Amino acid sequence: MSLSLSACSTLTGETKSQSTVGSDILKTFGKEDKERMQKFINRFDDHKVDYVLAIPPFIDGGYVIYDLIAGNGEIKVRMDTTRDTYSSDAGLELTCKAIKFDNSGNVVVEQCTGPEGVEVSHYSLFSFDPTRK
Repeated sequence: MSLSLSACSTLTGETKSQSTVGSDILKTFGKEDKERMQKFINRFDDHKVDYVLAIPPFIDGGYVIYDLIAGNGEIKVRMDTTRDTYSSDAGLELTCKAIKFDNSGNVVVEQCTGPEGVEVSHYSLFSFDPTRK
């Protein structure tokens, strides 16, 4: 008996060199992760599907994990705060119409709708350290 498995490592219509698959986890928050985040923003601006999982370093408390999914002109942001000892809830989900780097280098989402239809005009997610690789 023979079993054959195969997987596609590129997104539809892309060559391997254009694909972002394999570098979708941001964990050092240095130069390379910032470049990947910029690629995510560019792909969103070009109306392409993309995904990143961001696990920023923390000073006190615990990790907050961000799932960012771009597609259909929206960005879905899911924040898992269950590992942060100072958080009072399990997280937050936002559906946003824009994402960018602000003047301070923070990644921000704008024109968001949160739980129960609550409008959020501007929400800062995380930043990068240019001195890291």
